[in-house]
Amino acid sequence: MNLERTLLDLQNLKFEIFVSAKYGLDYHCFKLLTLELPDKTINLADLYHIHKTAGIKALAHQIVATYDL
Repeated sequence: MNLERTLLDLQNLKFEIFVSAKYGLDYHCFKLLTLELPDKTINLADLYHIHKTAGIKALAHQIVATYDL
């Protein structure tokens, strides 16, 4: 596993979620591996490792839709 590539992919995933969300997410909600919402924590690292073959943009849109962001 290439740690640098994984961290870059997670950074890109967070950006795609940020720009795709219907509601204005505060960028402070994005931690290194998670998205901290008032009512839940989304583990972005786990989702990335499970669905990374789908691509970052597709995964971001899936997360936005699933969690109604």
